[in-house]
Amino acid sequence: MNWKKEAANDLKEYKYLQHYVENYEDQLEELDARMTRLHSGKAEQVPVSGGGGTRIEDAWLSCIVKKDRLKGQHLERWTRFQRLKGALSILPSEERMVLEYFYIDRPKNHVDRLCDQLGYEKSQVYRLKDEALKNLTIALYGIIAD
Repeated sequence: MNWKKEAANDLKEYKYLQHYVENYEDQLEELDARMTRLHSGKAEQVPVSGGGGTRIEDAWLSCIVKKDRLKGQHLERWTRFQRLKGALSILPSEERMVLEYFYIDRPKNHVDRLCDQLGYEKSQVYRLKDEALKNLTIALYGIIAD
């Protein structure tokens, strides 16, 4: 396995994992609110075609399934995000900045911007990126990239 590539892929997903972790509780609350609205409405007794249950029962089951899926995915995603966040936090600030510009929040002309901010030549920026990715790989997986 190419661990360096895995680390780069993890970095590319960082913003999305962060967004998920920050919005998890809101998603659960939204599903709970939907279930409350279903419960407080008039109970419809007309069976759903072919299913045998009512539309409200069908909607309830749908909410329950969505909540179960969300909860099942949460621990894995939260753990991945926390590991990545922790690994980034132990890197020197220059290495962290380079990885953020290359993988997490890539602005236009990111290499030129890094050269200006760090006072390095392009080749030095790329070497710093490789070193930072190697260090992140060790921090995340305990493995030096192949």
